[in-house]
Order: sequence, then structure tokens, then C-alpha cells
Amino acid sequence: MQRSEQIMEDAADWLLRRHTGFDAAGERDLARWLAQDPAHRAAFESLAGPWQALDGLAQDPQIDALREDALALPPEVAEAPRRRAWLWRRAMAAGLALLAAGGGAWWALQRSADTVTREVLETGKAQRQDFVLADGSVVTLDAASRVEVALSAHRRALDLVRGQAYFRVAHDRFRPFVVAAGAREVVAVGTEFDVRRGARQVTVALTQGRVRVEPIGTFSPSQPMVEGGTELMVGQALTFDRASRRTLITAIDLAAVQGWRQGRLHFDHATLASAVEDFNRYADKPLRLADPSLAGLPVSGVFRAQDARGFLAALSLLYPVRVREKDDEILLIQAPR
Repeated sequence: MQRSEQIMEDAADWLLRRHTGFDAAGERDLARWLAQDPAHRAAFESLAGPWQALDGLAQDPQIDALREDALALPPEVAEAPRRRAWLWRRAMAAGLALLAAGGGAWWALQRSADTVTREVLETGKAQRQDFVLADGSVVTLDAASRVEVALSAHRRALDLVRGQAYFRVAHDRFRPFVVAAGAREVVAVGTEFDVRRGARQVTVALTQGRVRVEPIGTFSPSQPMVEGGTELMVGQALTFDRASRRTLITAIDLAAVQGWRQGRLHFDHATLASAVEDFNRYADKPLRLADPSLAGLPVSGVFRAQDARGFLAALSLLYPVRVREKDDEILLIQAPR
């Protein structure tokens, strides 16, 4: 057997083992095999894409039964090397069975596999809105926020260009739901989470399911989480600071995560600069820090999103901050002590 054929057989073996389910140790073993040789990864990815496409096509119970029957492993071939050769043949048989049963659907799927449906979700100042995507996922946008959506046969890619959004992801294990926000991306399958993209920080808060937060552009469905990635559990929030490159994981305040969807802004030792960003998505007149030394002041409390003046009144009682209103903006200036 030629080396290339052996690698393809091994790749098929790994793909089918992952399909039938293995634990974290199995993922680590796969990662090591992929890292041994670029040809390993190339072979695995060349099979993973079409196999996922077949999974997406198998909606008809008869078609799905054909493929599951093809994957059934009889005990007499449970040991290598007979197992590997058998798996390879059966993988091909499964694909051919599905192709035959699906008729022209396979070719239609191949033609549409690269088709990307794009849309832009956007809200104006002081506006909040729910958007339902074609896959059934729901995106709730905070005021003055923008999300760019690209849906394809194998991936649901979204880019939070600015602002804040809450994502309720329709479950589809063959189409990862990936939200980019600055230097980080959030990977989910079926879950609910909140993402805020500020000028300096990106914050991800998880309320249901699991998500992976990774450096932008590193996610691949054929490999485990990359170095520098983090898996969040329910009740956790991750904040990535773009300037310091530091990542902080904390427990979330559920009321704070839900608050902006109910017209309230919750701050728990947030910086004044971050609080000003949030209020500016609602304020008729934008707030501006005239003195950069004010940016790091800690802010805590619950405020109505459209009551910037109430926020400023409370701020001036706590800190030596003076407010100067101009025709087109409101300046925050450090008052003499």
C-alpha cells in the first residue's frame, strides 16, 4: 500500500472514531496525530468536509438508516488492521449508499456547499431589536450595535462589529456558530451567551451550554481547542483586554447580563470609560472624557440606559468630576480637589 493511501485510511479511521464519539483523551490523541505530519491534517480535512456535508443531507430517515447501517461495526472485524481496512471500505460504502439514495441531492449540495448567505443586523441609537436568522438562531442587539452574518452549509459566521449582542443559538452540531469580536472569537453549537465589544475590551458571558473563546481566526472543526483558548462554563464571563493582552475569567451577575435587554445598565467596578461607551449608545448628546485620567475610575450601580444625566449626577457626588454641557456633547472634566 502506498503511503498516501495509508494516510487516507488512517484519516478515515480517526474521522469515524470521532463521529462515534470519544473523550478528551481521544481528542488529544487525534491532535498529536494531526501534528505529526501536514499530510495527516490535509487528509483528515479533505474527508471531514464531505462527511459533514453527507451528515447535513441525511434528513430523510431512510437515508440516515443507510448510513448508520454502513457504520455499524461487527465484532469479527473489531481489531486492527482488519478494522482499519473495513472502516475505510464502509466509509466509502456509506457515502455511496447516501449518494445513491439521495439521487441528485448530493450534486445540488455540492453546488450549494460554497454558497454563503449574508445579511447585516444593525440597530440605531437607543434601539434594541431581536433578529431571527435563517437557521432559527436569535440575535438580540443592544443600541447602536452591528453584526454581520454569513451562513453557509458548514459554518455560521458572525462578526460583532460594534456594541453588544445576546445570542440564542439553534442547535446544529455540524455547523459551528462562530462569533468574531475584535481579537477573539466565540465558538458554539447550541447555547446562549452575551458578547460586548468595547474600544478596549471584549467580554463574553455564558448563560447556557458551553462555548470556546479563542484567538481570532484559529478555529477549525477538525482540531481541538488551540493554545490560548478557553472553554467557559455556565455562569462564567471572560474579559479580554486588547491593550494588555490579559484574559480574566469571573463569575457573572445574571441580572447584569440580562439588564441591558430590559433597558438597564449594570456596572460592577467597571471603568468610567466603559460606562461612558455604554451610555453613548443611548444618549442624545454623547458623553466625552475631556481628561484621560478619569478613564480608569471604577463605577458600580444600576442605571436606566436612557438616563445619562442621572448617571452623571451620581458620578459627581462620588468623584471630583465636573460636567460641562456644550451644544453637541457633554464633557466630563476633573474638578479641582
